[in-house]
Parts: sequence; structure tokens; C-alpha cells
Amino acid sequence: MNMIRDRYKKFFLDIENIYFAEKIVKSNADIVRYSQCKEVGPSNTKFTSPVIDLTEDIAEIDRNFRKSLRNEIKDAIKNYNIVTSFEQNVCENMMSDFKDFYTFFSTKKSIPNADFSKLKRLKENIIISHAKHEDRYIAFHLYLKNTKKLRLLYSASLLSEDKDDLKLIVRANKLLHFKDIVSAKEMDYLEYDLGGVDIFEKSLDGINKFKLGFTKNITTTNNFLISNSSLGKIFLLLNKILGRI
Repeated sequence: MNMIRDRYKKFFLDIENIYFAEKIVKSNADIVRYSQCKEVGPSNTKFTSPVIDLTEDIAEIDRNFRKSLRNEIKDAIKNYNIVTSFEQNVCENMMSDFKDFYTFFSTKKSIPNADFSKLKRLKENIIISHAKHEDRYIAFHLYLKNTKKLRLLYSASLLSEDKDDLKLIVRANKLLHFKDIVSAKEMDYLEYDLGGVDIFEKSLDGINKFKLGFTKNITTTNNFLISNSSLGKIFLLLNKILGRI
């Protein structure tokens, strides 16, 4: 099976994260967290995400973009000197640059920071891309990968109130997505997953609109937790009260 398994210890618990599984698999961890599993699990939460089929021609993928998105990408290519990079083998310096950039972004946006302990464990399953303008980072994307798909895990852009900077930032981020799609296809990945949407959450309208500008193809998978021990069951109960593990 083309899944990713990530096992670690926390609070005297053995915890395993399993990504992209076709079905529930055997694990002796106290708690197993499934993300984007095709099989339905206990206390299941549906996960919906726009996914681009990379077996299609780039021209066809581009035609499925929202018209305004295509125009901004063309403008970015024609009128802005934006340089992009797609890093399959993430070195320590690149991870450090991403960490600094994302930590600043998440702090200013009042959103949770990236889980850098997890990223360190999953280093072989990580791709980082970035866009630069005049040697200044404008946007970063971090993907979780298996041999089949890329799943956007974190995305961050330069923060600015300058009008010209804002135009640049918007175009650089959209161009970076397009370049990532092209690179992923060239490297024989089959799916480009934009990392989830929630059309029923009004606070996410802007993000949902942005992601759905790339494709209207929505896939549904399943997120859930399984406990395999008494200790795991106790901590799952505490999890409901105190927050996520």
C-alpha cells in the first residue's frame, strides 16, 4: 500500500500517524491517527479536498483553472521576475529557511505553527517549493509526498501592506502553485492535492475560493483515531476534553 507511516512517543504513549491508507491496517501503537484514509473509521470525520489529476495534459489542467487565475499566472510570467524552485531533497538550510519564514507568518496570522518535529521525522516524504523576487522569499509551499501524490501541508506568503508588494505576492503564490503542478507531473506524480477545503466554514471562504480556482474536482476521504490499548482509550477520552494529542 502506498501509505506513509510516522511513529513516535508522546506522554508515555506510542502514537502512529498513517497517511493515505487504502484501508485500516494492523498497528500495535496505543493510538493510531489516520489522515485521508479511503476506509471509514470510528468517530469518522470526512475530509474534502480539491485534487488535480496529473495524468491529464498540462494544457487541459490549465483550462480547468478559473479564468482570473490563468490571467494572473500569465501576468506573473510576463511582467514579474519571479524565480521558483521545487526541492525534492530538502537540505537542512532549506528547512531552516522554511521554518523561519513560516514561524513568522503563523505568528502574525495567529494560526498554529508547523509541526517541525513531525517534519523532521518525515524528511524523506517532504517537498519544499518557494518563489523568490530579487532574492527575497515571497512564498513557500511544503508538501507531504508518497510515490503517487503530493499533498499541500503548509503554505505561507510574505506579509506586506504595500500595494505593489501585495500584487507581487498574489501572483508569486499562484505562479508557484502552477510551477509545482508542472514539476509534479514531470516527476510522474499522479495527484496534486491542495490540502482540503471546508465550504461550510465562512471564515475559510477566501482560502476555499483560492483552492477551487485550480480545480472543481473534489475528493472525499476519512480522518479518525483508533485506540489499541487501555492507555490509549484513556488518552482519547482526555483528548476530547483537553484538545488534540
